[in-house]
Amino acid sequence: MMKVKKITGWVLILAAGMFVVFFTSGCSIRSLGMANYTRDIQSPDPCIRMKAVIYAGNSKDKRAIPLLVDRLEDEDEAVRVAAIESLKQITGQDFGYRCFDPPYVRAKAVQQWRQWMKEQATRKK
Repeated sequence: MMKVKKITGWVLILAAGMFVVFFTSGCSIRSLGMANYTRDIQSPDPCIRMKAVIYAGNSKDKRAIPLLVDRLEDEDEAVRVAAIESLKQITGQDFGYRCFDPPYVRAKAVQQWRQWMKEQATRKK
């Protein structure tokens, strides 16, 4: 029970920190919609990428999964955090991905995501 409380506490702290960074870092408040988020998720601006990633997760649009997996390798840590949380919202999976792990460890989890996407595509055929 103590471990769950510690984890929950860290998640709340992380979420609050992301909220503060997001709204104090000059991220513009512009409306996102289906047409925009797929473009914005690849924006050069990390604030726009993060908003688009969050929108994708909240919309639970499975078509966004490949774009979200790409964002797991984003240079911006906040975008990576949002990407894995959005993927978990959509799929219920994380494949051991931890946004704070070293790049070589994250790369292994990203490879698992890419393999999972291939398997999902094969099942649909």
